[in-house]
Amino acid sequence: MYFRKLHRAAKERGTLLRKQRLQGMLTLAHKAAADHDYREHHKLINQLAPRAVYRKFQLRIDGKLLTPAEEVAEMRKHFEKLYKSEDATNHLLAVALTEDVTACQHEVKQALQRLPGSKAGLPGSSPGAVWRMCSDITAPAIAEHLTHSWRAGETTVSDQWVIAKLALLLKPGKPGTLPTHYRPIGLIDALGKSIISMLMDKIRFDVTQYILDTPQFAYIKGRSTQEAPRRVFHHCSMAKDLRSRNRSTLYNRRLGRRPAPLAGGLQICIDLSTAFDLVPRQELAEALAEAGVQEGPAQLLLHWIGRSRYRITIEDCSAEVCSSRGVKQGCPVSPLLFAAFTSMLLRRMDQRLEMGWTARHMTLYADDFHASGLFHTRHELDRLCQGVGVVIAVLRKHGMIDNAEKAAVILTVGGTQRKAALAEFTKVVKGTRFLRVRASGEDLLLPIVEKTVYLGAVASYRNFTEQTLQHRLEYHSLSTLRWHITKVHKLYMRKVRFNRAQHALQGMPICALCGVAFARWEVLETHVTQQRCTQELPTERLDSQPAMCTEETSVNQNASSAKDAVALSSAVPHLSRPDDDKPCHRQQETQRPTGMSVPKVDTQEERSAPAVMTSLARLTEAMQVLRLSGLQGLMRAEWINVEPSRRASTVDKPGPIRDNTLPLASRSGKPALLHYNMGMNPAAADSAMEELFGPVMRGKRPTTAEPTDTANAPERQNKASKPNSGGKGKGHRYGRGNRSGGQQGGESQGQTHQQRGQQGQQETLRLVTRLLMHHQEAISTLRLSTGWVWWLKIPAPSPIPALVQAAKVWRESVVKPDSKLKNTPIRQAMFWSLIEFIKSSVQSPSEETLKTVKSSGWANDAGLWIYQRWCPDLKALTVDTARTPISPGELLRILQEIQGLLHPDTLSRFHALRGLEEGMEGQTVRVLMDVANRCSEANQLFDLLTQLQGCAALQLAGVQFRRETMQRPPTLQQLLDRVYS
Repeated sequence: MYFRKLHRAAKERGTLLRKQRLQGMLTLAHKAAADHDYREHHKLINQLAPRAVYRKFQLRIDGKLLTPAEEVAEMRKHFEKLYKSEDATNHLLAVALTEDVTACQHEVKQALQRLPGSKAGLPGSSPGAVWRMCSDITAPAIAEHLTHSWRAGETTVSDQWVIAKLALLLKPGKPGTLPTHYRPIGLIDALGKSIISMLMDKIRFDVTQYILDTPQFAYIKGRSTQEAPRRVFHHCSMAKDLRSRNRSTLYNRRLGRRPAPLAGGLQICIDLSTAFDLVPRQELAEALAEAGVQEGPAQLLLHWIGRSRYRITIEDCSAEVCSSRGVKQGCPVSPLLFAAFTSMLLRRMDQRLEMGWTARHMTLYADDFHASGLFHTRHELDRLCQGVGVVIAVLRKHGMIDNAEKAAVILTVGGTQRKAALAEFTKVVKGTRFLRVRASGEDLLLPIVEKTVYLGAVASYRNFTEQTLQHRLEYHSLSTLRWHITKVHKLYMRKVRFNRAQHALQGMPICALCGVAFARWEVLETHVTQQRCTQELPTERLDSQPAMCTEETSVNQNASSAKDAVALSSAVPHLSRPDDDKPCHRQQETQRPTGMSVPKVDTQEERSAPAVMTSLARLTEAMQVLRLSGLQGLMRAEWINVEPSRRASTVDKPGPIRDNTLPLASRSGKPALLHYNMGMNPAAADSAMEELFGPVMRGKRPTTAEPTDTANAPERQNKASKPNSGGKGKGHRYGRGNRSGGQQGGESQGQTHQQRGQQGQQETLRLVTRLLMHHQEAISTLRLSTGWVWWLKIPAPSPIPALVQAAKVWRESVVKPDSKLKNTPIRQAMFWSLIEFIKSSVQSPSEETLKTVKSSGWANDAGLWIYQRWCPDLKALTVDTARTPISPGELLRILQEIQGLLHPDTLSRFHALRGLEEGMEGQTVRVLMDVANRCSEANQLFDLLTQLQGCAALQLAGVQFRRETMQRPPTLQQLLDRVYS
């Protein structure tokens, strides 16, 4: 309730701010017009009402552009089928009212004043703004006329009020070439809109109470769009917890939890096609009767809807369509009537299942149906699937059309019987898993997906909150958002680098900050790097660089920062580990240690004066890492290097802390002093060299770097300070040399191995990519002598229907015992049919085709077919003057010879890159063809194809082809871009 109050206040505040912004822009525009600053005036007007791209209404049938008259006829045919015009009862011009329907002056005036002034109405009628301004004058006359007309007995509604002009809105993602690509919105008379709203107000209370008993969250006062996703998210969270509790994981086995035989969740989003336009009028009357509304207003309202007509206008052509079903989209009473209809459907579902089933498992928002439920046994899962089937059966019985292919099923199953349940209730078809549902006496296969979008939110059994956020951020420009955050709010995007020792506990995938346990290390890494942790993470500025510290730093600068360093270092806690073998738990009074053994600190005296840390910010960040992750996290930080020559030493008692030290704890419990040097460590330098010269230096013997300071170097180099040479002797070096000073060297060596492993994987990927590139180049070189590429046009004229028919004939004939085509491959039959289609197109062209040939210049004045070639500068086909035009007789001879040379030994491939079918969308289909090179007929076929290439006569058949080139395939080019980017 508190959230709703805050949300309402935020909406009101937002509305007020938008009004203030609009008023301010209007004031600036008025001032710019007064100052004759037309540039600024036009800029403000463009911000208030930006120009939209004009899209001309144009239908296409089989690629052919339709004239306005043909478009009107096609749209009329579509909407007559949609609204079932043959069953329309528009001839009933009157309705017999059983009681009077009164219309007082106050109701009419209030209805007129609610008319929006910016809404479009029926062309030729008075706009709503006029009726609203004259409401006090016209309301008495209108009320008197309605009271006189709506008396008991026969009455009717004005023809001006029942007709609606269809405004066709293009659906998102549709090209707009077919009538089904548009959403019909009815523009009705403004006065009729106000009167039918007043009529709906008389029964609104009863209809609202009827809907409130069902989980329909649309068009009802007190219910919002957020409640429906909230119910879905609650189900997702419950199913996710149920699945995690019944998974056989290391943590559940450690806690002694035994997974249930079967447990999980199921949800389905049902897609309805044109739901508002398919509402049966008789079912709507039953819904109003069940709601207990007054009989008089209900009769008049149903009569009003029953006489609905739609006018389709395209340029100067128009047509009218009657309707026997559906409610007008654009009418103010349609949303509430549709909600009442869906509430009646939910009650019908309860009658077939059990009372309260839809209240527990269904969520509706307008025509978006969502069913969900949890199951703990196989029987409960079966009942849930049966319930989904009943839902679909009831929708179909009452005139709704569900699209099973567009439905989205999300299923999560856990327990020991998981595989058996999936095998029983699901089916895999062509790599896609479907849910089996029995509805209306037939088995439906509903596709199972991982996630789906429901009311602008992502429903999933995984991180649905994160996925919803990412989905909503996709519509914003990331670069603009980052610029806005940085420049306006002075905030900087930060990044977190995952480190197992720093962000995990006890060597397990447990978050060291919030203590949440995960099943895999990858999930913990995502939890840390994407900043899902509820605690504060030690982060690093994207635009910051590590401060370098050298011994040549100014003494005055060191002295000035000494006091601040002492003050900050005194706040660092002294960590002690009295028992190294005892694991550290979160209940203990510690600073979230990692549970790993702390490296033993050498007790020798300091060898030389340490370098002073010049960056106070780095010192603060080091203290934060030490406080949150302990010593191990500090030792594994990427920007810290503990030089072996300046190792930490222990003292008998704490003394004054220097400006270049931090107090730590040794195994003996005494505080130690750890020195820092912010220079690049040898491992990082080796990694940089390996990245740059890895392929060149691969396989060479590693060299040992000479010591930089021979005077201070020890006589015998310590094992901990030896360069990492990859290990010697038996086995791996992990676990070896754990005596004094060896643990720290092992950790740095492990980090180097991890970096080298990543580099080795990258190098392997590059080698595989290079091998694939060489392989593809070898194939392309061979196909230069055999390969051809064909482009088949999809819009008419197109050879695709002929090829589809040829494939069907071949399929029917080849299975017969005495078939003549039993030794003919389908590639040979398809290519022969293509040449035959070209022959028929050239031999018998129509008059319209001859006009096209003459206007396009495909033939010269002597009637010879010219040759064309592609001009990259003009990006169009131009006349190839280097080749002599060919006569029609010579062209037919070449085509006949090509057909005569076709047999399995000459044509090795004829393969389309898309499935050929009638009614395809797009412009062209690419076909790959290969000619064999093992017989003389193949050479003749190749020469004839070379003569035919570029002939303009191929335009009549919608065909073009050329020889294969050395161009890389798009998939290989994408792989190269990703690997070498």
